[in-house]
Amino acid sequence: MSDPASGGRRTADAATPSLVIQRLALERAGVVGVVVVVAAGIGLILSLLILVLGGSVWTWIAIVVFVALLIVGVRQRAVARAALTQFEAANGRDAGRQVPVT
Repeated sequence: MSDPASGGRRTADAATPSLVIQRLALERAGVVGVVVVVAAGIGLILSLLILVLGGSVWTWIAIVVFVALLIVGVRQRAVARAALTQFEAANGRDAGRQVPVT
């Protein structure tokens, strides 16, 4: 939101996302890591199956790509988990957590 006293410019407080938004972003980064790991794992298994059934050089290239994606996904998940732990240490364990309405 813009502050009328600042001439319509955004203030520093308005640019800082709420704790809920920060937590959602950190959790989303972790979910992306899990999705990449699952997709790369499925691709790797299928590539290995194709290799056993008589694959070509392209199968080996696919295996290398899927292993690289697997490593990227695990790293993404680890980095997101570390960032979430740092966020919780700075703001409290339940900071930004939404309680379901019953």
